[in-house]
Amino acid sequence: PARQIGHPLSGKVIALLEDQRPVLESLRALFEALGAAVIAGESEVEFLAETSKLERAPDLFIMDFMIQRDVLASRCLTLLRQRFGYSNVRALILTGNPSHPELRNVFGVPVVEKPLSEQALKKIIAALLGQIPWDSSAFA
Repeated sequence: PARQIGHPLSGKVIALLEDQRPVLESLRALFEALGAAVIAGESEVEFLAETSKLERAPDLFIMDFMIQRDVLASRCLTLLRQRFGYSNVRALILTGNPSHPELRNVFGVPVVEKPLSEQALKKIIAALLGQIPWDSSAFA
């Protein structure tokens, strides 16, 4: 996607993994409207194929925790950290089920309940712009 110069997130790359097309498309539209380039996938395979083409890690990965009932973002997160390096993967996990037992196995990544609140979204954008530090506990 073309980057929109002069917008707040111009030059940033956001990678989205979300199996619900309306949620994926609304996040894509939002970040593109703010100038970010967006890479997106509705399945783990599609998402990993798209991100593997990149020379560097995106500025932010936003991933739905449970993809198609049997794939967890934690597995995808592990693969991304292997590919780009642990410290280069800045990620956020969205979930509709904040009490899922597997969430306790996700470390160093903020987990935000769906739908994403306006307050959480503003904090994410501020962190991407360097206006506030990236703090994994700040987005919950």
